[in-house]
Amino acid sequence: MKKNIINHSLNIRLKEGGFSSILLIVIVFTVTLLFASSTSFLSMDNLESSVNHLDNKKSLYLAESCLELVLKDIQSDNSLVLEDYSLILEGGSCIINTEGIDGVKKINIVASRDGFFKKIEAEVLLGEKLSVIKYAIR
Repeated sequence: MKKNIINHSLNIRLKEGGFSSILLIVIVFTVTLLFASSTSFLSMDNLESSVNHLDNKKSLYLAESCLELVLKDIQSDNSLVLEDYSLILEGGSCIINTEGIDGVKKINIVASRDGFFKKIEAEVLLGEKLSVIKYAIR
């Protein structure tokens, strides 16, 4: 009879141990699944942020390229005045405005590329050589 009681209590302990083991496995699996899904969402956000950063940089490079072209034109002709002049380059376009006051030329450029915009405001001192005295990216 004692053997039966020992076997019965051992059986109950094994069943309780099996249940706690299954419960532990379910908890670990759930936590792992939650961690994996949140990591994938973070990765997608990082990827989207990186793409936006790259597109933003490309629009800045476009604006700087337009400024370089305008500076070359101003160096050739100091009296150059542009109003809402549209310049189309590979991958985007720029709207350029210039105005001159007493040997200083103000240049405003708005570049657009794939829905991203960059604005550059510059002031150039005219002379034999052009000198950029103010440069701001907005």
